[in-house]
Amino acid sequence: TLFPKPFLPLFFLWAIHFSKDAELQRLKPEFLDLVLDSLSELLREPLGTQVVGTTNSPLHNLLLAILLHTSVATYFFAHGRLLEGNYHSNNASQLAICAGLHRTVDPRQFQTASGQTAESPGSPGAGLLPRPRHLKDVLIRCYHFWNAFVLDRSWSAVAGAPSPSWR
Repeated sequence: TLFPKPFLPLFFLWAIHFSKDAELQRLKPEFLDLVLDSLSELLREPLGTQVVGTTNSPLHNLLLAILLHTSVATYFFAHGRLLEGNYHSNNASQLAICAGLHRTVDPRQFQTASGQTAESPGSPGAGLLPRPRHLKDVLIRCYHFWNAFVLDRSWSAVAGAPSPSWR
């Protein structure tokens, strides 16, 4: 599939948000519950993988959970629900830190030699994710880090809320 299954309720939720149909607007709470349930499902097996896109490249559920948390946070911020948005933004940040995404090897330094990473620390964090095997893995981890970091820092400043340490 082009998108991982946990993201389908989120897409429907955003579609309803942009719809003018009052009948659809009443479905928002149901789809929001489905999105939040999807987060729980992803974190039950954080190292499980799901195939994403047309290239059949698997992503770890932990990375998908980080992305889903940032997406849900954006949804809440767009609806003026700052407390809930901040909660999901902080969850994304903490998961990114636990996964060691803030210490992912610089993509410019990543080298492969017969399928092995050369001198790359991977994602040391709590050892939740295996070392990246390909440059694409490194780039995906960098994207997830910056996505969570920028969202967290931006909305922490707007809401005047504390933000987690990124050290």
